[in-house]
Amino acid sequence: MNLDIITYTNKGIFLHPAEDSFGISKKYPIFAVADGVTLWERNADGSYPFPSGAKIVADAFCEKSIEWAERNYQDFNIESVKEVFVYANRAIKEINDKAGRTRETINFYDFDYFHTTAALAAIKDNKLFYGRVHDCWILVIDKNGEIKSDLIDPSDMERNKCVKSKHPQNFNSLSEKEITTYVHKYDRNRILENGEPCGYGVLTGEETAIKYLDARIIDLSDGDTILIYTDGFEEYIKLKEFLEIFYNWKNKKSVDEKLKKFSDSEPIREDNSKFGKERTLIAVRYE
Repeated sequence: MNLDIITYTNKGIFLHPAEDSFGISKKYPIFAVADGVTLWERNADGSYPFPSGAKIVADAFCEKSIEWAERNYQDFNIESVKEVFVYANRAIKEINDKAGRTRETINFYDFDYFHTTAALAAIKDNKLFYGRVHDCWILVIDKNGEIKSDLIDPSDMERNKCVKSKHPQNFNSLSEKEITTYVHKYDRNRILENGEPCGYGVLTGEETAIKYLDARIIDLSDGDTILIYTDGFEEYIKLKEFLEIFYNWKNKKSVDEKLKKFSDSEPIREDNSKFGKERTLIAVRYE
C-alpha cells in the first residue's frame, strides 16, 4: 500500500480563532477531522475565548480517536469505528464536566456544552473504515472520477424531516436566542422512545450522540482518492472542476498547488457566503 497525503486548512472569513482540527497517525493510515461548534459565549470584555471550548474538544476528538485507533489497529473492523467515537466522546464529556458544563448547569445558549462534529477514516486490508457525526464528511473518488460514497447520508434527511415535525407551531416566529436554545435543548442528540434518533447529532459527551454515528466500509482500488473534510468544503465538493483536481492526481506537489490555487481563485473569493467558511481537508491517494 502506497499513500500520498496532502492537507489543507483555511480559516475562512470568520473573525474568531479557528475551530477546525485534524490529525494524521504517524504509525498507521488513520485520519481524523473535527469542526468545533461555535458558541455564543464571550469573555467579559466581549472578546471570543482563546482557545475556545469548541477548538479544545475538536482537538480532543482528533487526538483521542487516533490514539484509540492506533492501539487497536491490528484488529480494526466496523465495530471499531463505533468504539473510536465512544472513546473520543467520553473524553469530550470529561472536558465538559471539568468546565462545569452538565445537562443540569448549561442554559443551551451562551453557557452550553463544548461540542464538535467529527469524522475518522482508517485504511486496512484494502478497505476504508470510516465514521462521521453530523457535517464532517468522507468522500471516495476512483481514478475515473466516479464517486464511490454518498455525498449526503439518506438518514440525515429523514432525521431533518422528523425534527421539523416536532417543532412548535410558532417556531419560526421565535427570536434567534429562543430558536438556538430550543434547538440545542430538544433537537440536538434527541432519541425517540423507540430508540431512533430524531434531530441532529454532535459530540457533546452525551451517550445519545453515538446514535447519530454513520459508520461504513468501502472497498478500495488502486487510484482511489479519499477526502476527509469539514463542512466548509461542502460547496466545493459539488463542483466538477474541484473534484478533477483529485482524480487527475499526478503527484502530491501538483495537487497541493492546484488545491491552493482553486481555493484562492476570484469566483471563490467573491462568493463568501458559499465558499468563505472555515474549511479543512485531508486528501489521500491510494495505490
